[in-house]
Amino acid sequence: MFGNGRMSLTDAERSRLPATATTTRNEERTLELIHENRRITVEEFAERLNVSVGPAYSLIHDSLMFSKVCARWVPKELTEQRKRKRFDVCSQHLARYREERDNFLHLIVTGDETWIHNYKPKSKRHSMQWKHPSSPVAKKLKMQPSAGKLIFDCLLGLSRAYS
Repeated sequence: MFGNGRMSLTDAERSRLPATATTTRNEERTLELIHENRRITVEEFAERLNVSVGPAYSLIHDSLMFSKVCARWVPKELTEQRKRKRFDVCSQHLARYREERDNFLHLIVTGDETWIHNYKPKSKRHSMQWKHPSSPVAKKLKMQPSAGKLIFDCLLGLSRAYS
């Protein structure tokens, strides 16, 4: 440009993409998108904010301090009613044991059951979501509603269908 007679060392005004995606407007919009759908991908962020993937990731991860995590697996969530029922059954067994001692233990028959579910669970990757450091840890229950399930009772060698 100096060969063409330019004398100024400062940049001339021009319209172009911003040097960074970290603007107040983009941060607000990113928080809105995360609150709408915590499973949104970086590619979707980039598309909606009209920036490339690298700056979108930097905005989410570095500026807003979100990270993508999987929910922690827990066996199942017991309702208050189920907790009470378990407590009552255990209390009854303890009371009978105090009265009958070993005679009560000889009456207990144990067996093994296997539940066979008729559904395909989601993969961990599909269940990942954005989490802020101050957010609580998400839980994902292993027991999910299924199209049906089958119990196989190994003690009797029988199977029963439940839904």
